[in-house]
Amino acid sequence: MVSRIDESDSTKFRNFEALKQTIEAVAPDARLVEPRIMRRAIRLDRRLAGFTLRVQHSQSYTIDSTRLLAFVDHTELGSASELAPITILLNRPSEQESGRAGSSFDLLMRYWRLLFHSRVHLEIESRYTKANQRKAMGIERRRQLGELVFSEVRSVLLQDRLLFEEHTDWDVYVEFAATWLDHKYFAADELAYLFPSITQSEAVENLISLDVRHSELLRSTSLLSENFESTPDKEFHLLEDRRLLGRAMNRLVSHSLSDKRRWHKRALRSKMVGNHVKAAICWRMDSNLATGTDIASQKRLALDELEIVADKLRVVLGQDNNATNNWKTALSPVLEWATASFWSAEARLLYDLQKIYTEAQTGSNRSNWVGWIISRGQQPLSYSLPILQYVLVAKQIRSAHRRLVKTHLNDNERSRLAELLIQAEHVAEKRLRESIRPIINRKLDQFEIVAKNVPEQLARNKMVEEMLDNIIEYGFTNSSVFRDALSKGDLKLRDVTGKEILLGDQFLLTDRGLAKSLDGVYHPAPVYLRWSQRLSSLAFGTELGRFVTMHLALPFGGAFLAVEGIRHIVALLQGKSHLETSESRTGQFEKVHSIAVTESHSVSDLEGTYVAVLVLATGLLIYLAIHRPTFRAACAGTLRAASQLLSKIFVVWPAWLLRLPLVEQLLRSPAYAPLRTYLIKPGILTGCLTIATEALGSGFDFRNTIAIFLCIALILNSPIGRYADELFTDVVLRLVEDLRVRVFGVLFRWIMDVFQGLLTGLERVLHTLDDWLRFRSHDSRVIKIGKSVCSSLWSVISYFIVLVSTLLIEPQINPIKHFPVVTVAHKLLLPLGPFFVAWLAPFIGTTQANSLVWSTIWLIPGVFGFLVWELRGNWRLYAANRSPNLKPIEVGPHGETMLTLLRPAFHSGTLPKLYSQLRTAVRSKHEASGKKRLSRGQARLELLRLCVQHFIERELIELTRISLTDESSSLSVKEVLLTTNCVQVTVQHSFLPGSLLKISWEEYDGRLVARVNDDQLLKAIQPSQRTALALALTGLFARTGSEQIKSRATNTSTQPIPWDQWVASWSRPLTSSTKPGVKLDRDIGMPP
Repeated sequence: MVSRIDESDSTKFRNFEALKQTIEAVAPDARLVEPRIMRRAIRLDRRLAGFTLRVQHSQSYTIDSTRLLAFVDHTELGSASELAPITILLNRPSEQESGRAGSSFDLLMRYWRLLFHSRVHLEIESRYTKANQRKAMGIERRRQLGELVFSEVRSVLLQDRLLFEEHTDWDVYVEFAATWLDHKYFAADELAYLFPSITQSEAVENLISLDVRHSELLRSTSLLSENFESTPDKEFHLLEDRRLLGRAMNRLVSHSLSDKRRWHKRALRSKMVGNHVKAAICWRMDSNLATGTDIASQKRLALDELEIVADKLRVVLGQDNNATNNWKTALSPVLEWATASFWSAEARLLYDLQKIYTEAQTGSNRSNWVGWIISRGQQPLSYSLPILQYVLVAKQIRSAHRRLVKTHLNDNERSRLAELLIQAEHVAEKRLRESIRPIINRKLDQFEIVAKNVPEQLARNKMVEEMLDNIIEYGFTNSSVFRDALSKGDLKLRDVTGKEILLGDQFLLTDRGLAKSLDGVYHPAPVYLRWSQRLSSLAFGTELGRFVTMHLALPFGGAFLAVEGIRHIVALLQGKSHLETSESRTGQFEKVHSIAVTESHSVSDLEGTYVAVLVLATGLLIYLAIHRPTFRAACAGTLRAASQLLSKIFVVWPAWLLRLPLVEQLLRSPAYAPLRTYLIKPGILTGCLTIATEALGSGFDFRNTIAIFLCIALILNSPIGRYADELFTDVVLRLVEDLRVRVFGVLFRWIMDVFQGLLTGLERVLHTLDDWLRFRSHDSRVIKIGKSVCSSLWSVISYFIVLVSTLLIEPQINPIKHFPVVTVAHKLLLPLGPFFVAWLAPFIGTTQANSLVWSTIWLIPGVFGFLVWELRGNWRLYAANRSPNLKPIEVGPHGETMLTLLRPAFHSGTLPKLYSQLRTAVRSKHEASGKKRLSRGQARLELLRLCVQHFIERELIELTRISLTDESSSLSVKEVLLTTNCVQVTVQHSFLPGSLLKISWEEYDGRLVARVNDDQLLKAIQPSQRTALALALTGLFARTGSEQIKSRATNTSTQPIPWDQWVASWSRPLTSSTKPGVKLDRDIGMPP
């Protein structure tokens, strides 16, 4: 609901007094107050803890007037009139908000919404005044809304700071009703991101209508006068877009006749070389400068070129003849906007579409001059890369689709083109998968990475699809993706033999084969990764290597790193660092030598013995924790008990103390407020000041301390002091809250994502440059020779860049990889530096020796950090190291499990955080930055939905298909619904459209609960299919880490499923007793 105001109205509310008078004329019981007054009133009225940063419900608040006057002076309310029994406090706008010329309408709408929200609160609360009525009504409304919806409502309101921490079901419902109604009337498009689990809006509105007459409240709280004219919101934005296009055309019309001839020549030249997009743009620019009948003819020529582009797209995508007209209709508005500005998003989108058919027609080639020389001309000088053609076509379609968001098209035009691009994307992806999947499978068969049972076959199929996903997303895949997919899945490598230690294990052989068969698409492992794989195969893929790793290297090596890491932290806290002066300046060799010698001999014999004993004891503890389950369980129990004890000391017991009736009565007593204001707070500040002065060596005597206390009490309780106190407290606590939530809470994942993104971005840049240097079939001989020389030089340069950045630099600057492995490596190498300098100085000079040695010592420890980080994933490559039970696996795009998708915490809660970001973005969607944030958030939500769909298809549907050959190929995912606290999936059968299987995962108090909401499909299919699907569901719940499984009739806790038993369940005929662990019907709600 947006309205247009005339010029006289636009100046009416430019000052605060006019806005206040308008609000008080409609609502005499409303008061505009400063934010600090609002926060003080809410804190005192709700008795919030003194260290809260942003108080809840800080934009509007209803409060008893008697209590309000006990917290604030009447003059601070800004009005001399008498207060009503209940006062509505509204947060006063800032000077920028109330002073902008174009913000009057937005300001009125904002305060109309706040006033309406508060009125809903008052009406519902006045309807139910007794405590028992409110309690009963809260329970009833919770039952009517449903547990899932009510849980989401509570979490969203808490996250948006609309609900206080201490609340009842009644409080949740009242706030929900007010929030739902104000969004319904003022921001209906935000409801999809506010409460996504609510799919039946009419039922919710009817339920709320039982308690509040919201349509009447809306009219009674309106701040808009009768002459305000309503107009659709999007007309303003379309007007701005049309103005942009109009300014571009005005600039074109002002050009001279020579400019028109230049556009004409450019169009003809572009048409001759086959650049139809540029020709269409030039003809359209020419038509803007034309006059008379030339305008229509030039536009027709531009559309003819666009029709050629559309027809070529149809041919490449294998569509029917009608698709040409569809593409032309959808691209015509894009062509109009392509002339609005130089290199606009629309022009780039058209060029992306043109690249689709040029890549398909020209193909790619790679130079082979090294092989040509070695073979003495027997091998060709260049060879084609046919597989790369499918990858480039899919890549260009995805690029055009991503660019669509940045265009100025209206909603209908954008949706029309988006539908065509989605169809093209599906065609290109299907073609790519069908062409590359057999090649990957052949190489896996060739090097005996084969499945021995049904779960391993499922894991192999999933691994292949994940590699194809990576190719579609980035345009290539590599050995790291292959290694990670193999490591995370159930398909494992056998132990290596003596011959494979020399020539390479199954992974390295398959890596070479894929690099040869998928040249240009698959990037093989570089030398340093191949050697780390050889090392890990010797340590992890042989019985002797595993014994040394598990019984010596891991416990005692880990103990050494832990002890040295702790010593390093202690040294830093004491003001020491082993890296001080490690990078010496020129001419300071003697100083560095003395520091290094001091470092190497700083530990006395007694201290060395102590460190050795400490390492040995720590290693024994780690050894017992690894190999003795009872000891491991005891350690875990001890840690839990210690954590619970600390929680009781610092959280539970203080909270219990504050909830004692005597303490609550004291805190609520009239005497406590002045006691805290005039005694406790000044006393705390005086004590802190006294301690600080004592630490500096100059203290206060008793008389001065009393004087300081009185001065602080006087200052804090003056109007200026109170204002300064509130301002300072808010600034400090805002900083603390930002550090806690926005820094420490996401620091680990942010660091890992940043460095992973940097490495992935670097690889994509290198891949793009490598793609530019590939031959095209239409390239001339001179271009081919130039590309051949440049690609040879570039291959060496790119290899060096990847080697240095991945192996040396990134582990050094990544703090997570740096500590403690790189730190300990520095401590071990640092004492050797002066000796190497002394040895090299006679040959290359002291300056060069210092530079070479200390830079090398700075870089080399990164190799150790890289190796440790890489070897961490190689352990799970081999079948002998497989986990004994089914473990939760990744569902989200960044390694999230189902629980971490839903549970709000430091490193998890992807869905709640994403919906919070979407709510923030949709509120500012009319701004350029808000529109971009909204589009990015929607893309992330769609990516999450696609990941969940792939997870169900590859872990549930594919498993039943493999076990029953083709009987279950008709199963598919019908719908994936993502909400803030729930993931719901609907599975359908193509021959049984009325029977569905609905399963969901919900987060309750940090636990993941799986639920079978509808099992009609299980009852409708054949018995063999039913048993296979039910068994697959059991594994699916284990793979998601579900701790509890609920159905309409049962509620069962899950048990770990051993891997051997899981394999055996799929190896024999499927019956009702096939399920491992527990009975089948009890877990999923099937009748016995």
